Amino acid sequence: MTRFIAGSAFVASLIVCGIAACAEGENAPAAKILLRVNNDERVHQDSKVKTTTFNVTVPTKITYVWTYHWNNRMGKEPGTIALKHEDGTVYGPWKTTGRKGQDNVPNANWDAEPDVVIKKGRYTVVDSDPSSWSHNEQSNNHGFVIVKGIPIPEKK
Repeated sequence: MTRFIAGSAFVASLIVCGIAACAEGENAPAAKILLRVNNDERVHQDSKVKTTTFNVTVPTKITYVWTYHWNNRMGKEPGTIALKHEDGTVYGPWKTTGRKGQDNVPNANWDAEPDVVIKKGRYTVVDSDPSSWSHNEQSNNHGFVIVKGIPIPEKK
């Protein structure tokens, strides 16, 4: 099993899922990765969301990106999500679709399916509406996000 290193163990961790179930009982094909930043039910927006980052150690095909916008039970019209590489390269922005969230809040879940390969390196998640992006003390005030992808082995 390959292990990937994330930017901060508290903020993010990359898990390679095999035939066995991934986090939260999700089944995934072999070699699918899941970047998961805290996304529990204790949301608040009483403070400014901090920059949310992660690292990938090999080129990775990004298949899914999710951010959460509970926004004090008001939700938010879906916007866009992008990934910005440390060298300034921007992947996206990708238009999101909205789904109901906690307490049936409309458009709290923002989903994108970019289907794009990103190069290895450090990334910042760019959300088009950081003021409504959910976060809390448990996430160290980093925005709630899930990024899924498939590692692409580098050719030698």
